[in-house]
Amino acid sequence: MMLVEQIKPMLYVIDTLQHFVGKASAGDMTRITSALQPLQTLARRHNTAVVVIMHISKNAAQGNGGDSSAYAIGSYAIAGIFRTLWTLGRLKESDGKPSPIRALCQSKNNYAEFDPPALLFELRDGFRWAGVDADLSAEDLYDKKKRSRGRPADKRDAVKDEVLRLLGSGEAMPSLELEDKVCTVTDCHFNTLAAVKKELDVESYQSGRQWFSRLPDQNTENA
Repeated sequence: MMLVEQIKPMLYVIDTLQHFVGKASAGDMTRITSALQPLQTLARRHNTAVVVIMHISKNAAQGNGGDSSAYAIGSYAIAGIFRTLWTLGRLKESDGKPSPIRALCQSKNNYAEFDPPALLFELRDGFRWAGVDADLSAEDLYDKKKRSRGRPADKRDAVKDEVLRLLGSGEAMPSLELEDKVCTVTDCHFNTLAAVKKELDVESYQSGRQWFSRLPDQNTENA
């Protein structure tokens, strides 16, 4: 704690929590809270972001974890302390073999109305960004029934193709109609469509009381 007080870092990483709290039981919320209280006080005082790394339980790793906010060793005693929780896991190909793509999915978020999409990346020859997937949840990473889901990019490609098909004619489309058609055809989450629209630079504008969507090279005359 004295080191944090002296350096006043912008980011403080604890790897792992159990090493930090020492003899305090990870399942005892009162003792864990007491052990972390000095760090929480310093973080607020110096506006320091704190990232705490925890291993998931063996039960969760085997696909029997249920709610991902209880994946960490210590279960809900740990989840109750932190305002945001992220779960890291490796995807699998459709044949069940490990994929090179890893995903970071949010399990708890007390600061935003909607959870952000999963963050995808590879660690081959360094770090390589692999995009986002709004349909991938933390539970999907360790659920036995959902682990072999193939590359998440497949669904984004399908959504992208459908948006281009509907807007590629040169005519703008009511945004609600676009959302309904794309999500119905591809069975995607709204967040996935929003991410694809951003990637394609789809523009939204209001005409009267209705909102329309268009590709960048289109105009509003067709609305």
